[in-house]
Amino acid sequence: MLPLNDTLAAKTSTGSPVGTAETDSTAIHFDDFMDTCSETFHDALPPASSRRRPASATSLLVGLCLDRALGRTGRRLLRRGGPLVLIIRVPSATWVDAVGDAVRSMARSGTSVVTATRPKTSSTTDETAGRLIALGNLVVGIAPSPDCLATTLTAAADQEFVISLPDVAVMNEALRRWCRRRTATNLEPNDLAGVDLNDLAAALRPGSSSPQDCVDRIRRAARMRNPRRAGGEVPRLEALSGYGEAHAWALETVAEIERSRATGTRPELGSCVFFGPPGTGKTILAHSIASTAGVPIVATSVSEWFAQSPGYLDSIVKAFTSFFQQLQHQAASTGSGAVIGFMDELDAIPDRAQMSGGRSDWWTPVVTGLLLQIDQTRRTAPSVILLGATNHVSRIDAALLRPGRFDRTIEISPPDERGRAGILRTHLGQDLSDTDLTQIARLCPNATGAVLEGWVKAARRRARAEHRPIDLQDLLHEVAPPDSRTTDELRCVALHEAAHAVLALRLGLEVAHVTIQASGVAEGHTRIASRNFMPGRALLEAQAVATLAGRAADQTLGAQGANAGAVADLQEATKLIAGIHASLGLGSTLTHRIAFDEAGTLLRFDAKLAMIVEDELQRLLALAVTLVRTHESAIRAVAAALMSRRTLGGDEVTQILEGHPPAIRSWLKAAGYLDKGASST
Repeated sequence: MLPLNDTLAAKTSTGSPVGTAETDSTAIHFDDFMDTCSETFHDALPPASSRRRPASATSLLVGLCLDRALGRTGRRLLRRGGPLVLIIRVPSATWVDAVGDAVRSMARSGTSVVTATRPKTSSTTDETAGRLIALGNLVVGIAPSPDCLATTLTAAADQEFVISLPDVAVMNEALRRWCRRRTATNLEPNDLAGVDLNDLAAALRPGSSSPQDCVDRIRRAARMRNPRRAGGEVPRLEALSGYGEAHAWALETVAEIERSRATGTRPELGSCVFFGPPGTGKTILAHSIASTAGVPIVATSVSEWFAQSPGYLDSIVKAFTSFFQQLQHQAASTGSGAVIGFMDELDAIPDRAQMSGGRSDWWTPVVTGLLLQIDQTRRTAPSVILLGATNHVSRIDAALLRPGRFDRTIEISPPDERGRAGILRTHLGQDLSDTDLTQIARLCPNATGAVLEGWVKAARRRARAEHRPIDLQDLLHEVAPPDSRTTDELRCVALHEAAHAVLALRLGLEVAHVTIQASGVAEGHTRIASRNFMPGRALLEAQAVATLAGRAADQTLGAQGANAGAVADLQEATKLIAGIHASLGLGSTLTHRIAFDEAGTLLRFDAKLAMIVEDELQRLLALAVTLVRTHESAIRAVAAALMSRRTLGGDEVTQILEGHPPAIRSWLKAAGYLDKGASST
């Protein structure tokens, strides 16, 4: 007779293929055996540290998780067999085969085990499932989702068990058994975020590894799976600045999660796509919502689907199906708790309306399958919060953005002055705690959160290199590095930008800021906006005049005359005027020929339209020259302030203009170039 420990370790598995169910369970599962023993006998057993190590880390982890999911009831059902149908939901496709092996080793002889990794992959059809059930033996279906199994099987299920991903308690027990040590670990819930069975099994290696060595490997895997953690902990929502409407929505979502947690009810949650320029913190916001609410987040992107597969159509479908199965499983295993599913770079999924030829043939099944997976997740797992992020919301398939899939789209623009100061403060922490960061924030009007974070890191590197604490000059060197342009060159840029700002305000438009701070190829810029969301021709022409004001100032006030610095202005003005005639029906025809943002491309092929646009631009430039000459004193005053401060807010420009009243206001209003509904200075 074998010793007790050897008997318990002598589990066998038939290794039957997917979809089959033949098993001769000749071994007794340890916990099943313990269920039949008294507490006295249980206490008399040798400690786990002295037992034989499991055959593999995978079998150990699967055994612990399966044991927890089944409980005594499930284990007895497997032992008893009989005319029963059980469904076991696993966290992902990775778990299916290992759980199948574990069930075969536990279950009674004659048990049929049916496995599937994704929809329509089980070799057990409805007809076959019916025959298996009719035999009167135990039938166990194992899959990430019941939808992967034959409908006959799931409809006949007597009970369903859900295997949860290992938590800290399960992992500590696994480490104790694997390493045969009782050493305490400092493993935390966040250390397990995003890791799956293969990652955990890879962290438990045979040999002399200590529990802490295994924990360190788990943390490395989590950092690889969750890139946001590689740079440190994700900030809570209260610490984020510059997100506007998106921040308010995030706080409301967290409040709803906390309310449902307190009342024990299922949260009523929506879904959202964050869009905006690169670097505005869309990914950080998604992870911050999860961190603040204390809920798990499962992240993916199209690039991951390709990186983790050969790139064939079926493998891409399998990749995103696995993502949604993991979401649904997380939702099922957490009860009424919320789970966040985050899809980054959403515009990488192309719009079917803009595809043609072979590209359409390949992508259409992908997009259609994705829509079906979203619908199924929203229907079967309402506690899942779907979040998306994109730089180009206009490129996303319209069906993806409809209510019921992604309910809302919220723009995240570069932060305003207050938001920039808040972002700098967040990344500086206790450094420069007594410094007012408003003036620093004013020097970088177009900076995104990612840029600001990079500047703080660079300033810290500069200070570390000189073995001293960071100071204000380190930060200033990054935000506003020494300008290599001559005084005459700066004055030319200042006059150009000041003309934009002054004429915009005189024409009833808004000015967010104006700066001579160089950025990329731009020597300076002025951000002009209008509150009118349905502008008429007069307002659009006013925008064109303000855009051409820089060229007009170069011609009339600049020492060098017209130069190449106005190329971006000419491009924008051309788009505005071409759109009036080719897109908006505000010219001599009503025909809509092309999208407004693309109207300028027609000029390459339509000589008549090109002549019309050129005549209009010449007329508006002449008006801009007249206005620049009339407001020369105001423009020079604003330019002088720019030379001194580099950047001015719209309110500061308005304050300067109060000392320079408009000279031809009545003529402009009569000519229709003032928006009569707008307030002006």
